[in-house]
Amino acid sequence: MESSDSDFNRLLKQFVSYPKGSASDWKSHYKPLVDSVIVHLEKTDPIVSVIVVAYRSSEILLDCLERIRNQEEIDNSDIELILVDNTGIESLRPYLNKLVDIEIRMRGNAHLCRARNLGATYAQSKIINFIDDDGLIYPDYLKNGL
Repeated sequence: MESSDSDFNRLLKQFVSYPKGSASDWKSHYKPLVDSVIVHLEKTDPIVSVIVVAYRSSEILLDCLERIRNQEEIDNSDIELILVDNTGIESLRPYLNKLVDIEIRMRGNAHLCRARNLGATYAQSKIINFIDDDGLIYPDYLKNGL
């Protein structure tokens, strides 16, 4: 495992510049860091895309995702929930297919900013909200934000 971690860390050092252009340019840029992208439910025309980056998260991540799913006065079809799995949440994966729309599994910890940038490239909404993996939001959080 150590050699793959050091290989990944060496790869990370290559990402010091950023592309100029479309979301597809950004996806191509970060492609070497991504293990897989799983679309559990494709949303059409969501009002808001919520991006959560998780790294070595505990079960509080599931509480976070459930609170996003259970927002007041906003239909679930209007919320696109994107999870960037920055590794360390393998034990929680069996629960994710019912909670997230898009799951992006990274090869290693790509760090928060890169992971957020990548999550944003998959967002279908013009409004993007970032919530930390331990963020336990109020039931009216998204309504008030919108």
